[in-house]
Amino acid sequence: MTNPEPTPLLFAAFRFDPRNQCLWREEERLPLRPKVFAVLHCLLANAGQMVSKAELLKAGWPGTVVGEAVLAVCIQEIRELLGDNATTPRFIATVHRRGYRFIADVSPVLSAEVPVPSALPLPPPSPQHPAPILVGRVTELTRLEAGLSAALHGRRQLLFVAGEAGIGKTALIDTFVTQAREQHAVRVLHGQCVEHHGAAEAYLPILDALGRLCRDPREAQVVAILRRFAPTWLIQMPWLLNQAEREALQRELRTVTRERMLREMAEALEALSEEAPLVCVLEDMHWSDFATLDLLSVLARRREPARLLLLCSYRPLEITAQDHPLKSITLDLRGRNHSDEIALDLLSHDAVEQYVTACRGAESIQLAPQIDAHALAVVLYRHTEGNPLFMVKLIDDLEARAALAHAATHEEQTATATLATVVPHNIRQMVEQQFARLSPIQRKTLLTASVEGVEFSATSIAAVLKEPAEVVEERCDDLVQQSAFLRFAEAGDWPNGGVAAHYRFTHALYRTILYERLTAPQRVRTHLQLGSSIEAAYGERAREKAAELAIHFELGRDYQRAVRYLQHASTNALLRQANREAITALRKGLTLLPQWPDSPERLTHELRMRLMYGQVMMAVKGYAAPEVEQAYARARELCQQLGETPKLFPAIAGLWGFHLVRAELTLARELAEQLLRLASTTQETNALVDAHFMLGCTLLFQGELTVAHQHFEAGTALHAIPNHYWYASRAVQDPTVACFAYGAFAHWFLGMPDQAVEWNRAALARAQELAHPFSLVFSVDMAASLHMCRGEVDEARQQAEALLTLAQDQEFTFWEGTARNAGVGTHPARASGPGPRSDGTRIGGISRNRRAD
Repeated sequence: MTNPEPTPLLFAAFRFDPRNQCLWREEERLPLRPKVFAVLHCLLANAGQMVSKAELLKAGWPGTVVGEAVLAVCIQEIRELLGDNATTPRFIATVHRRGYRFIADVSPVLSAEVPVPSALPLPPPSPQHPAPILVGRVTELTRLEAGLSAALHGRRQLLFVAGEAGIGKTALIDTFVTQAREQHAVRVLHGQCVEHHGAAEAYLPILDALGRLCRDPREAQVVAILRRFAPTWLIQMPWLLNQAEREALQRELRTVTRERMLREMAEALEALSEEAPLVCVLEDMHWSDFATLDLLSVLARRREPARLLLLCSYRPLEITAQDHPLKSITLDLRGRNHSDEIALDLLSHDAVEQYVTACRGAESIQLAPQIDAHALAVVLYRHTEGNPLFMVKLIDDLEARAALAHAATHEEQTATATLATVVPHNIRQMVEQQFARLSPIQRKTLLTASVEGVEFSATSIAAVLKEPAEVVEERCDDLVQQSAFLRFAEAGDWPNGGVAAHYRFTHALYRTILYERLTAPQRVRTHLQLGSSIEAAYGERAREKAAELAIHFELGRDYQRAVRYLQHASTNALLRQANREAITALRKGLTLLPQWPDSPERLTHELRMRLMYGQVMMAVKGYAAPEVEQAYARARELCQQLGETPKLFPAIAGLWGFHLVRAELTLARELAEQLLRLASTTQETNALVDAHFMLGCTLLFQGELTVAHQHFEAGTALHAIPNHYWYASRAVQDPTVACFAYGAFAHWFLGMPDQAVEWNRAALARAQELAHPFSLVFSVDMAASLHMCRGEVDEARQQAEALLTLAQDQEFTFWEGTARNAGVGTHPARASGPGPRSDGTRIGGISRNRRAD
């Protein structure tokens, strides 16, 4: 016996097709996420009856622990699709605290071919979330449409929308995106930067946007494209991978570069734009991290055709006051014609009057005949100066207080004068008045939420308030219904496998005003409570939230935990090749350390951070940067205070690299000899190989070839064991490979050209066996140099071509230049002819290479 075919259902202008899991409004197919479909199906199947929240949760999220607020978000999504609202429902009525009821007439469609009657009127937009009324922005919309038109023809576009808080950037972008979706079926990637008080999380808005897209079941192909074009980004979203996939990618990506991550994302976005035109919206870029700005710059400069429109908003005053790098980037990109900027100004009086008229026409405000639209616009313009946010919220506030209705009881002149007396003088005063009308527990909830940020989780707020999450979710739902302070945000995964309801303040200004209401002790206490609750919830995975936790504990004055999470944040940044974010976190951590009590634990944490800081500064500014010497000198001093022998070796090794590259060879030799003594004491194999290499390299540069050769032989005899430090590094080669490569030149200068070739081959073999990119590139470069010394131009060119291929594949910019020089025969050693030399001419060439090691 086969199951009966599910019957399509008809209600109002809609047809619900359970077989194909879709919803039709006349001839238009409306998108339904699987969970939205399941909830709507459950309501329609029980039309006219109350369906409990538990039943709906079971239908939409079988076997998953979720809060009721997730269901509320789903119901709101259905209402928006149907043009319904909670206050005067036509389709879905709320049964308070119990569930929902589908109240419209539902009838089965006897034949799947029966069309939906075209005479049925479409329901109006929901008054609770009305379609935005945009006025005074015709020119700006036209420029956005021109940018999209160019992108549709394969000419990538970057447009900045600039304006201060409340000027209407989001409203303009939302209106444009809605039109673009309707007219051109574009795919939209939407990311949001968040305000931070310390180290920002690298690529946060991009990862946020990708995460939203990948969670959409309709976008399964996005994950496939990331697997193919951007595996380094896929690993940043571990929930998309199973354990085996994560481990495989982690092994493959041990030596990922910043350049590779940027290239991969650029290619992935271009691949996405081939399927459908792509609009990538990044809001509030004045809070952006450095890594995201690097990606933005790369995307704008690429010459490959792409149906890609990048749309970024920011506040000019913020980037000027903070000296944010976005300022120089926007100037540079505009100067090179890689971007354009749309600056928003305050609305004119005519635009304000258009808005009032449009509101009256849409019946979204009850404007009585006695109140002239022009006169009301005069009052609004006088008090708001054309600020769109203030204007919109002011009208909402007047409605909420019934001020418009009260004024309407007077004659026309008296009515407008009455309005003028009740209008707040600025948006802060208006928010304060709205806030005062809330209940005490609602105020407490919002104040606590303001500490977490513009977006917050009801679960974490509930932990601070010591209330059940469901109670806080219901309270936040009520605040959303009031439309003043909150709106729904996309639900987020919680570490226990459940789904946490998320909410957003209607504007960042609301969050800021409420946060500033808190006293200093209240802020400290709440930040500490929030940090502790998030830390407890994430447990062993708390490092994933390191940047956020560091801020909470710093502002909560728990400096010990703040420093620990700043160290984790710097490690997370380095895994994404975001050196500047790592530097910011380490500097902040070092600044907070004096807040700790003087103890060995404090010195130990400083030592770790100094060593990390020295390594990152080498990558960013080079071996000879003053910051490198300062970091490693302090690390050595700390080792001496702690008696920390294991950490003393890398501290001295960092100083050795600094002085060697500065050609301070006497001091470099003393340090290398000290390293050899330390390694001889511990008898640790890798330390011995490193020490022999460093001392041999220094002696080679000093012209003491025989002794240098002896140290290279000692290093190669020990066979270093590959370890995480050098394998994960982009700027350190295997010490055994280095001993063989530099030992080859020691043989050459000693007049043993055949042995030089053998040692060089040993370096190449070792590097190939290890499959370590930097070691391989290093050994190939040294081979090309040796062939140049021997006068073997063809062999040198072959090695140079191999070096160029490797360098381009791994994006080692320095080695690309070295390869091109070697390939055209301009290497400094060419002048020495084919015979070996012992006068030190070639040593200068090796020193040049060592500067990149």
